[in-house]
Parts: sequence; structure tokens; C-alpha cells
Amino acid sequence: MVTFALTMALLPLFCLLDESVRWLLVSNNGEFAEKVIRRAALWNSYHVNDVNLLATVSTFHAPAVLQKMNILTFLASEKVCRRTVALCWTWFSILLSLYGMSLSGRSGRIWHVVFLAVTRTVSVLLSWRLLLASQRKTLLTAALPLTCSMLLLHGAIKGAYEGSLAWIVGEIIVCMLIGEIIVVNVFTFELYPTVVRGIGTSVAIFFGQLGATCGPVLLKLQTHVSPTAASVLCFVMLFTATFLIRRLPETKNQKIPQSMQDIQP
Repeated sequence: MVTFALTMALLPLFCLLDESVRWLLVSNNGEFAEKVIRRAALWNSYHVNDVNLLATVSTFHAPAVLQKMNILTFLASEKVCRRTVALCWTWFSILLSLYGMSLSGRSGRIWHVVFLAVTRTVSVLLSWRLLLASQRKTLLTAALPLTCSMLLLHGAIKGAYEGSLAWIVGEIIVCMLIGEIIVVNVFTFELYPTVVRGIGTSVAIFFGQLGATCGPVLLKLQTHVSPTAASVLCFVMLFTATFLIRRLPETKNQKIPQSMQDIQP
């Protein structure tokens, strides 16, 4: 509980700093490109106006000559604030399942019931709000093969075990379904192109879900095979995920999103 509370307290700061670091990287990259182009034009006695610079620097035909915006103005902008809130709630839904906050069975305590009801209601409303925004998002949300697989697993387990195990797996599925719906829609509601970031987050969530599902198996490996077996397996999975991400064309071709271009009106 203490770890979960500390994580949630640091989460908004992480999301906000993540936005600011990306802004600084892209801003510095854009300014460097502009300086190189202007220097080359000066050497060749060629006048470069803003229109020419736009066509040269911008890959998305967005404003390449960006107005100066300090970091505090950027972080206080409405788009960044809304995105930070959405990201925080997304990770909250995911961490809720991975930390096991909702896996303690049918608790008779009022606070537990209220807590689950509030989180479920807010998540469902947020998911519904995002689903209404675009038909493309609805189609993407329908393609959740991992959740479908977990539903089949839940059906198989429920037939054999009517007790607490089926309840636990059911709660994991609810958290996964809500989390995946929000993630799919948040990462298609771009503040800036999020292909690379979306891929990385999806892989992280997938391996987190896999770890939560295979937790008992890892404990058995640690007990019956070797104390380091679980750590070795987790390391191999993490290395494999990192390698696969690095080999994707999107990761090779676009390592830094054009955040400053997309936040301009």
C-alpha cells in the first residue's frame, strides 16, 4: 500500500517531466537545424525566409519556425495538462491491477467497495468519452487480442475453480480491459506523434500483465529450480522486448517526436 501510494504521488511529476524533456530535445534539435540552414545560406549568399525554412525543416508541413515558448508556459498549457491527467489515470488503472489493490477478493469493507466503484466508474466514463471522439479509435479498441485471450482463460479457470482464483483473474481482466481501452485512445489522441512512445508503453504493459498473470509460476521457479531463475527469466523478457522495439522501422526512423510543432495553434 505504501509503495502504491508513493508511486501514485510521483506519477504526475513523471508524466510532466516526460513531456518537458521531450520538449527540450525537440526544441534544441529544431534550433540546431535552423542555425545550420541559415549558416549554409549565408555562406552561399542565399537569402532564406521563413517560408523556405518551413519547407526545408518541417517534415510534417507544420510551423518549423517556432515561436519562443519557455518551459513553464509549455507545462501550463491546456493540452499538456489534459494529457498529463489522462496519462496519470491510465497508469493508475494499470498499477491498480499490477499492485493487486483490487485482488483481495470480495471485501466487506465499505471503503474498499467505494474505492473500486469510483475507479471503475471514472475509467469507464473516460473510455466512453474517448471512444466517441473517433471511429478509428473504436476500431483500434476492438482489436485487443490480449484481452480476448484473457477472457478465454477466465472462462476455463472459472469452470474448474469457482472460488477466489476466478475472482482474482476476473479483476485482472477488468483492470486490463479498462487500461487497454484508455491506452489505445490516449495514444491516438496525439499532442504529438506518439508511434514510438505508444509502442514502448504497449510492450511495457504487455509484459507487466504477463508478469502479473505468471506470478505464481515465477514463484515456483524460484522455489523449485533456482533462487535466480525468476530474475533471469524477467531479464530475458525485458531484453527481448527492448531488442524488438529497437528493430521496428518506426523506432529507427523517428526517435524524437515533433512536440513543439504540434502544440502550436
